[in-house]
Amino acid sequence: MTDSVGWTVLHYAAVDSDEETVQVMLASISEEMRFTLLSMEDNDKWTPIHIACIRRNSEMLEMMMRLITVEMRYKLLQLPVYSLYTPLHRSASLGRTQCIRVIADSVSSQQLIHLLRITDKYRTTPLQLAAELDEHAAVELLQEYQTKALIDVALQQTDPSGSCII
Repeated sequence: MTDSVGWTVLHYAAVDSDEETVQVMLASISEEMRFTLLSMEDNDKWTPIHIACIRRNSEMLEMMMRLITVEMRYKLLQLPVYSLYTPLHRSASLGRTQCIRVIADSVSSQQLIHLLRITDKYRTTPLQLAAELDEHAAVELLQEYQTKALIDVALQQTDPSGSCII
């Protein structure tokens, strides 16, 4: 059920830090229903995940991420809004470093590399967006995560003798 702007209880919980409501709502339902509720968009196509990033509510974002599988996290973190901003785009554009950390730590290295490469309607990645908006801390953090993820993936594709498998 939504209100006149399309907000659900989870949208409001993401703003109000109502962890108890989110815990009760999500813990007692199936994984599929959790995904459905967390992917519900308001009139501007913001999901509760996007709202948590906008409002700098990294604790709520982390709790939402904990309540779903890695694969569902990955799907949710790819959801774009009207400008094709993913939650990582939104966090980067606003300099929400704690939210960037939660997102990056919620997925595998390979998934993170993909999230870092998704472009918005202007063909801008989260890192490029943060740089354009002079969000220096976000730029440094995204570069750090990108480097670590690329190294992790490269190491996974190397056999024990050090030879590249691919």
